[in-house]
Amino acid sequence: MVDGAQTKAGWHYKHRCEIDGCCETFFLRGRHHCRQCGSSICSAHFHRPKCVRCSPLRPVLKEILTTETDYVRDLRSLVAAREALTADGLLSRQQAVQIFGNVEVLARLHCEFLTRLDQTAEELPPVEAVADALTALAPYFRPIYAEYCSSYASALRSLAVLQTRLAVSRGSVSDGLDSLLIKPVQRLTKYPLLLKRSCWVEWPHATRSVRRSKLRNVW
Repeated sequence: MVDGAQTKAGWHYKHRCEIDGCCETFFLRGRHHCRQCGSSICSAHFHRPKCVRCSPLRPVLKEILTTETDYVRDLRSLVAAREALTADGLLSRQQAVQIFGNVEVLARLHCEFLTRLDQTAEELPPVEAVADALTALAPYFRPIYAEYCSSYASALRSLAVLQTRLAVSRGSVSDGLDSLLIKPVQRLTKYPLLLKRSCWVEWPHATRSVRRSKLRNVW
């Protein structure tokens, strides 16, 4: 009798989502239950039949966030190298544009993308946040990357002409510059693979369809 009364009364109390960093509360009738770890979670962290911590999508989201962080660091290194070489008079403004192209614009774009991913209080961004960020920035991705990639071959030729002088004058800055310049080209081809993986993990068909509809127009 007492247990029954306590159980019945429990429906009228709000409970907090058991995902770290989430402050969402819900009544017991509105909770979701992870079939793997048994956590009581809110709808935002539930992808039937598991919570975000146990979902097969977690490794994909972790890879997106980790590799994006590394990529932003590489872009900042390119910007820093350009500033150092031009400040020391080793590159003219025209030569800097020929070699580095619009790397500063790329760096700002991906800093914004990473900021959007980090806006949530969660350890990893939900797939919806990734899709929304890419959808919002897609109109900028296309022209910016088109400009960079179209000038990449000529940038390598310009770098080859100047490489000897740069190595002698400022080896610490110029070393590995060619390996950094190819990073945007490599990163651009990586996004479709990551997005495809996020759409085809073992989730219910309806959920996959919704996710694909949000991502199909990005790439």
